[in-house]
This record gives sequence, C-alpha cells and structure tokens, in this order.
Amino acid sequence: DAGRTTSTPKASQNAGATRRQHAEKRTKALADFKHLSAEYLLNKYDVIGANGKKGGRKDGLDRDELTNLLTDLAGGDKPNKDEIDFVYDLNDTDGDQRITKEELRNVIKIWTTYVQEREQVREIMAQFDSDRSANLDVNELKVMLTKLNDGQEVEDEEVQWVFNEADDSGDGKINSMELKAAIACWYIHVAPDQEDKPKKKKKKEKEEKAGQESGASSSRSCLIL
Repeated sequence: DAGRTTSTPKASQNAGATRRQHAEKRTKALADFKHLSAEYLLNKYDVIGANGKKGGRKDGLDRDELTNLLTDLAGGDKPNKDEIDFVYDLNDTDGDQRITKEELRNVIKIWTTYVQEREQVREIMAQFDSDRSANLDVNELKVMLTKLNDGQEVEDEEVQWVFNEADDSGDGKINSMELKAAIACWYIHVAPDQEDKPKKKKKKEKEEKAGQESGASSSRSCLIL
C-alpha cells in the first residue's frame, strides 16, 4: 500500500545492536592493550603453575592462560578451540608447550589483526560451512571459490592448491583463522602474473619437503595474518 511503511524486524535490530556492542568492546580492548608490553602481559597472565594451581609461574603461557589473554584482547569474546590451537601451534616455535615473552609479541600481532576482521570471517565461514563443523573441507572451499569467481566453477586442481596453501596447521581442513589466507591465495592465484600458480605446485611441494628434511621450517605464501 502507498501509505505502508516497512521496518526492520526486531530480531535483526537486536542482532545488529549485539554486533555493534561486540565491535565496541573489541575496539576498546585493543586500545587498552595497545600500549602494554609483552613482558607486562606475560607477568599478568602467567599465573598457573605446573601443578595446575595459581601462583607458580613458568615463564610462559600455557593454553588456558593464553585463552584468558586472547579473550580479554577480544573484548570478552572467548576464542574457540581451533583459534587457540592455531595461534598456539603457530607461535610455540620451540615446542615447549608454552608461549614465552619473545613468542608472545607475535601472538599479539596475529591475534589483534585477526580480531578486527573476526566477525566478517565468521560470517563467511557460516555461509559456506554446510555441515556446521566450524571448518571448510575441500568441497566447501570449492563452493566458496566459485562464489568468489563470479559463479564460474573453479577447477579441482586450483581448489586443491588453495587448500594446501591455506591449511597451515596441516590438519586437512580450513579453520576460521586460515580462511583469510585461503581468500588471499585465491586472489593471488587469479592475478595476471600468477595464472600458472597451480602448475608450480609440485615444485613447491618438493622444496617444502626438502626444507623439512633439512630441519628448516617452511612458510606458506598466503599466510598473511
């Protein structure tokens, strides 16, 4: 009708308000933490002893302590297990199952970058995670890349290349923190000077294998966090 006015459903208004509140909390938390040093944060959050009781410092953050820090950095939005595992495994470079002061600096850089785009990543994940596993398998990734490719189907070889590049944890799935890298990989691939990227896959795998055998750690070209 000519005189009828439309309004946004109450549920949508509430959801939008909640997202804004979370965004404001994250922004404030990041601002509050920005001036704090890794040494200060380590002293503040390294409070659980090896026996599981508070008060026994270990000069490094275990997973529970790291979870507390990342939760506060995200304005109270607790990270899920995949996010914790990704951050922990990527930065625990000496494999001692704790995050030291030196490693913590990179943790903060990676997490604060991710937190600013967390809602967008979650929305993309929710759109293409058809089995609600909180990860993308190869088939789900293909659907996402086809969408990015303006609806034109992406070849399996291309999908597998993006998958291999983005799956930094090597667990055979793309989690929320690897999703950004997967998207970056795709746009790198479709750039004019990168059209033969999948053809270089075997050469890259050989180089990575050689690096692993020699004790060197390989890095993935699309990991941009």
